[in-house]
Amino acid sequence: MYLLSGDGRGGFGEAREITLPGAVTAMVTGDINRPDGLTDLIVGVAATDGPRVMVFEGPEGALRSSPEVFVTRSPVTSLVVGHLDGDQQADLAIAAGRELLIVSGRDRKLSLNDKSRAEVKAAAIATRTFTFAIRSIAAGDFTGRGHSDLALMSNDGTVHFLSREAKLSKESSPDNLNCWMVRPDIVRRALATSFSTGKRSYLRAAD
Repeated sequence: MYLLSGDGRGGFGEAREITLPGAVTAMVTGDINRPDGLTDLIVGVAATDGPRVMVFEGPEGALRSSPEVFVTRSPVTSLVVGHLDGDQQADLAIAAGRELLIVSGRDRKLSLNDKSRAEVKAAAIATRTFTFAIRSIAAGDFTGRGHSDLALMSNDGTVHFLSREAKLSKESSPDNLNCWMVRPDIVRRALATSFSTGKRSYLRAAD
């Protein structure tokens, strides 16, 4: 992976090479976990010893810190950063084969000392398995309820929508993804190979 930093004059500096343990299969940027105003980098990698997600995040810049690693059972095809559980800390949605994983955001205390960072608990991860392989995922307010839903595109181009209740409860939190409701009433067949999201507009083309 290469980083070309902006020089502040409309150009780029010299490319910096970042060695990864395998081929990149997905990538996304965003302010994950506790908001700090810094852009973090999340990369899906097909490593020789298995697929994984690498979260580059730190107070001195994403690529100046060692990544937090999450192992998946299948290669990662899509990544989304979004507020999926109603709090102020951004979560991570991972599509890997037929599985959808939600990594709940938390405060990793990266700007504090080693003792404080060591006391941070491991991230809570919820997993749900579908009957189809997931090609791409997106987050957005697809039902007009004012909170984030998820859209999953399968390999045949069908988009499936997952929606949770407007008011969170223990049963409807990302800790139990099986309680997220599949919305068959708004399943669409996408004509495009990928899709973009807005508050209510979620497909580039559909039948």
